Amino acid sequence: MSKIKEYYQRLSTLLQEVWIELKKVTWPTKKETTAQTYAVIIVVVIIAFFLGFIDMFFRFLIIDTLMK
Repeated sequence: MSKIKEYYQRLSTLLQEVWIELKKVTWPTKKETTAQTYAVIIVVVIIAFFLGFIDMFFRFLIIDTLMK
C-alpha cells in the first residue's frame, strides 16, 4: 500500500511543479499568434508550390522524355 501512496505523492508533487512552471511562461498575444500562423501558412503554400513544380518537372522528364 505504501508504494501506491508514494506514487500519488510523487504525482502530486510533479503536478504542483508543472503548475508553478506554467505560471512563469510568457504566452504570446493574440496578435503575435495570428502573425506567426499566417507566416506558417505562407511558408507551407510556397513549399507546396515548389514541390509541385519539382514533381511536374520530373514527371515531364521521365514520362514525356525518357518513355518515348
